Amino acid sequence: MPVYKYTLKNGKTMWYAAFNYTDWTGQNRHTCKRRFKTQQEAKEYERPFLDQEKNTSDILFSSLVENYLEDMERTQKHYEQFSIAIQKSSVKLAFDMLFYTGMRPGELLVLTSADILPSKLVGLNKNYAKVKGEELFLEPKTPKAKRCISIPEFLYDDIHEYISKLNGIGKGDRIFYFIKSAMEKEIKRASEKAELTPIRVHDLRHPYVKHTTKNIFLQKQKSQTTNAY
Repeated sequence: MPVYKYTLKNGKTMWYAAFNYTDWTGQNRHTCKRRFKTQQEAKEYERPFLDQEKNTSDILFSSLVENYLEDMERTQKHYEQFSIAIQKSSVKLAFDMLFYTGMRPGELLVLTSADILPSKLVGLNKNYAKVKGEELFLEPKTPKAKRCISIPEFLYDDIHEYISKLNGIGKGDRIFYFIKSAMEKEIKRASEKAELTPIRVHDLRHPYVKHTTKNIFLQKQKSQTTNAY
């Protein structure tokens, strides 16, 4: 892994790591991590980072345990603190849907009442974006992006209760009419109120994704163990 040396204003020498990787969805990404004190620390950064990003059979057990404890104890607790501080019921529901389903913000903001299926599923078949003030309703980039995801019963009930209060809403009408920047502002406000570090809107889906990834890995591991006998 490439690592590089740089100098701070005070003359102190530090190291940083920069590399490309493929995330669990198959997308190519780039990351850069600074402020390593030694070259060795910078070199050792890549492996645990990739362990958390990829669902492969060589995930270190220690990393798996660490992720699990972080998700269950830190993320859930902090989200509950954050959620209580949200003022608007519509925004709170939107954040709940991101956190408990793992859907993307663009998929959330284009949902219609017709996408909420009776079998406690949400149909995802389009994406929302706003470019230079123009609202765009986009087709998913890949066929796999069109899918149905299950939702907890309490969330299903909350969604229907919310929709029932939207007077005159049609089957093809969006259920959320705010945009991503409004959600980001609410994250900042609610986080400050709850005395938490603000995160990005996109980060709300990570706990779900990481749990799902770990479940897939554990099922695969169990299957491999069974087949070995």
